[in-house]
Amino acid sequence: MVDVNVQGRDNSVVYIARALIQQAQFLAAVSQLKLSLPPQVISLTPRLGADWNGNDAVFFQVVLADDSVPRNELLAFTKMISRDIVTQLNPNEDWGVWPYFDFITQSEEARVKQPAWA
Repeated sequence: MVDVNVQGRDNSVVYIARALIQQAQFLAAVSQLKLSLPPQVISLTPRLGADWNGNDAVFFQVVLADDSVPRNELLAFTKMISRDIVTQLNPNEDWGVWPYFDFITQSEEARVKQPAWA
């Protein structure tokens, strides 16, 4: 008689994103990429983690110079920057992480870094 309640082994393959395994190379690629972005982009900071669905992800914080892009052109500019990063870095196919973007201005970044009691 075979006991059907016996748990079998979990022989599934564990996938680890290349960006997580080779973080130094990934960060170097992002640093190199930053050099090709327009001067309005002050900094490009990646943070590796998991998205809301548990997928490996990279969260880019893109800091823009204050008033460097007219408000009516801001959406097109941020789309262009996002597209350039994805095209040059190829985060999903080459590094195994889904890209997410957060655009913020220098003054907004300074406010965020201020302690709550200030």
